[in-house]
Amino acid sequence: MPGGSSAHQYKRIADELLKGINSEVWRPGDRLPTYEQLADRFHVSCATVKEALKLLSSKGLIVTRQGSGTFVGEGPKSESGAVGAARTADEALRSEPPTPRSIRLRFMQCLIELGRTGDVRRLLMGRGCRMGIACGAEE
Repeated sequence: MPGGSSAHQYKRIADELLKGINSEVWRPGDRLPTYEQLADRFHVSCATVKEALKLLSSKGLIVTRQGSGTFVGEGPKSESGAVGAARTADEALRSEPPTPRSIRLRFMQCLIELGRTGDVRRLLMGRGCRMGIACGAEE
């Protein structure tokens, strides 16, 4: 990613990594490439990569474990499960074509809008929902 200020570069790197997370290139618990690998991939310094990862970490999308690496998190930490899922659904639907994950998130957002937060909690806990839809299965 030659050219441009590092301020713009770290945001672009964060956006590219977010696309990979939203499209399930990396799933919750998956390890991301190392700082060095990402720096090589995007043609930037490790400091720029660190800023990009810091941005994603602040949103609860990734977790860094010292000595182990950086991993995809379970989702936004700043919101409760149901509200965070709804916000993530909006972001995913605006930025990318629908994926199985974005469709499930949009479904949960609709449940929230209908006041069915209990169903959302069950989905988030992997127990399915009363509507008989295989929400956790890959399409």
